[in-house]
Amino acid sequence: MSHHKIETARLVLRRFAEQDGPAAFRFLSDERVMHFLPWFCAQDVDEATAFLDTHFLSWYRRADAGERGELGMPLDLRYAICPREGEHAGEPVGLVNISARTDAFDLGYALAPEAWHQGLASEAAGA
Repeated sequence: MSHHKIETARLVLRRFAEQDGPAAFRFLSDERVMHFLPWFCAQDVDEATAFLDTHFLSWYRRADAGERGELGMPLDLRYAICPREGEHAGEPVGLVNISARTDAFDLGYALAPEAWHQGLASEAAGA
């Protein structure tokens, strides 16, 4: 079963790609977005791209090689949140993931401020 892409009424949840660094920088560099997350703000697009490699792309590579997390959890339940329509259609405006490291299966998310207060995090998490 492929978990590479999930579609909802307003969103496409997909794997991040290296070329998503500039779009991800928009929210990874915002102190309001990163305030409650366990990461530092990206200082430039290169840092945002490196962040994507460490926290997303490397996990995809491991999942594609057949590795699984604790209790058999897929490693690639880590998605770019992309709106279907509007100014940023198809571009990441946030992220959502389920941790495969523990049996708690923590769900985390981040959204660019322009995507706040629209129910997008709930929609992404529900998907």
